[in-house]
Order: sequence, then structure tokens, then C-alpha cells
Amino acid sequence: APEIDLRYEALYAYLHDDLTKKRPSVELVLNLLCPGLEAKLEMRQRFSPSAPLIKHRLLSIFDDPSHFQPTLLSKQLKVDERVTLFIDARDCLLFLLIVERECAACGASVIAWALLPNHWHFILRLQDPSGLSPLMARIATAHARAWHARRGTRGRGHVYQSRFGSVGVHGEDHLWTAIHYVERNAVAA
Repeated sequence: APEIDLRYEALYAYLHDDLTKKRPSVELVLNLLCPGLEAKLEMRQRFSPSAPLIKHRLLSIFDDPSHFQPTLLSKQLKVDERVTLFIDARDCLLFLLIVERECAACGASVIAWALLPNHWHFILRLQDPSGLSPLMARIATAHARAWHARRGTRGRGHVYQSRFGSVGVHGEDHLWTAIHYVERNAVAA
């Protein structure tokens, strides 16, 4: 999306066969993703105000300024920039450096980890389990600040959708099961 890389604007203009259209339209998305008219008609409901992506503001629909009375098909789409946490290697490295710094500060060690485009998994060993919540808060806060700074979106809302989840690991078998889960999760994504 153009929020990630401006070269996408040229791609959308090419796909529209119109140099002024630098964002995907509903019509373009339906043409690319639907095999026929019946599927296109069925998928139009995904762009209604009650559709989950629209309702939760992960996807915005706005009028094409070149149309006087725009139809749904001519409307343009914009993905919320916060949908993806890790777009490129720099995003990943920046996050991992934050994790390394914060874990070192409290004596935690990382046993296994996986970064996915919109979330992450860590298996950590802490000297004091009560330090998990403060550690996660420091990681999430530092990462949100760095994420906004990199994108020039400071003060434009939350990066993380909700609080972290955690499960205590009890015993070696449980540890290996957790490690395999983290590894499989990354491969499946």
C-alpha cells in the first residue's frame, strides 16, 4: 500500500490504466480477487459500513475526487497504517533491539521468538515472574514510539490493539511444546 511504499501508487495507476488513480478502488480489488460477476456481487458486502474491516476502521473507503456522484465501485480504499507492525527488515531489527535492551535491563532471557507481520511471540525466562507485565509495557511503549517515529505518525493512535497474553510454562515438556508452537506459528504465517 502507498502507506508502506510510494511505488505502489505507480502500480495502482498502471492497474487502473489511469495515472491519476494512485490508490486501489473497490472495483480494482473486486476484479483482482473475484473470478466472476456472481463472486463480485457477493463480495460487495465486504465494503458496507457494518463489514468488520470497515467497522473497525482497518480499511477506509473514500470518494474518488474525479467522480461527481461516486458509486461504490469507484470509491478508493486506504488501509490503516497500523495493520502491519513489521513491514521490512529494519522494522524487525528495531523491535528486536528494543526487546534485547529491555530484557537485559531486567535480567530476562529470550528462549524462542517469532515476528509475524501483525504480532509477535516470545518465550522468556524471567528472574522474577512479577516483572513480566512491566517488561511487556516497556517493550510495547518503546516500540510504539519508535514505530510512530519511523512513519511520521506520532500521536495518531495506538499501535497495539490489546494487552499482551501470557501463559506460564511448567516443566521441560511444556517448554518444548511452547517452542514448537512459536516456530510453527511463524512458518504457518
